[in-house]
Amino acid sequence: MRRRENHASVERRRRDNINECIAEFARMVPDLQDANRLNKGLILRKAVEYMEQIVQVRTQRRGRHVRSVHCC
Repeated sequence: MRRRENHASVERRRRDNINECIAEFARMVPDLQDANRLNKGLILRKAVEYMEQIVQVRTQRRGRHVRSVHCC
């Protein structure tokens, strides 16, 4: 029984950590800052799109063209 409780505790901490990181993404992405309740998939997708935009701007400023990589 103790082993099951330990596993449940470890799993709960893992889920909490993932959820905290997803919430942090939502706070960082401008399109999501004013939104109320969003699903995790949408938050992650918008975070990837935002990072792709940042990479594109940086490479344009450097005068290089880098092929865009899409995750989804």
